[in-house]
Amino acid sequence: MNETRAEIISVDNIMNEEGIETQIIRIRPETNIKHIPGQFVMLAHPDYKLLSNTNELKWTSYSLCNSPSSNSLEIVYTIKYTGGFTEFMSKNAKKGSSLFVKGPFGKFALKNNIKEKIFRSRKKLKLFVM
Repeated sequence: MNETRAEIISVDNIMNEEGIETQIIRIRPETNIKHIPGQFVMLAHPDYKLLSNTNELKWTSYSLCNSPSSNSLEIVYTIKYTGGFTEFMSKNAKKGSSLFVKGPFGKFALKNNIKEKIFRSRKKLKLFVM
């Protein structure tokens, strides 16, 4: 498991017509985190600690939204004003500030022979639908 510090390089807040707020953060880890599509990382902020142990960071999982060839990581989430990490980040995520990142985690990823599997599944689907 790779754990490193990361700098927030951009923060974008988007509000849709229904009033749902989304935050997009782009971070640059100090060490390269190699991931494949479908994996996730865990984030922690130096000022966001466990309630049961204020000396320990509270880690939260987020899916990655960018290409593995990028030199930064992009994370998109809906802000929920329930006192959790996304609310904390909506108020504290600033360009130039730091986060901690662990990962990548997860095995939900497409294999190299995905084209063959898509072709097979389409063929089966056509037979099933008819």
